[in-house]
This record gives sequence, structure tokens and C-alpha cells, in this order.
Amino acid sequence: MSIGNLLGYHGEIESAALNGNAVAALCLAEMYGTGCPSRRIWRRPAYG
Repeated sequence: MSIGNLLGYHGEIESAALNGNAVAALCLAEMYGTGCPSRRIWRRPAYG
């Protein structure tokens, strides 16, 4: 799947990455690396 195709799913990928999906986080990193803007939302991991 190309980065261009992933742009249509940017919101869903970002949400999945924030919920801990490693594949989505990798896709988001690739998108960011190619210049696709991304919101920077940082959450601390839940330790318990």
C-alpha cells in the first residue's frame, strides 16, 4: 500500500497508533517521514 493511499485513512491510523497498534504507529511514522503532517498528541503509557 502506498503512502498516498494511506492519506485517506490518516485519522484512523493516528487513532489506532495512539491506542497502541504497532503497525499503525509504523505507518504513521512513515507518513510523517515523507512530509505528511501529523498532530502531535503525546500520552504517557499507563503503568499499573
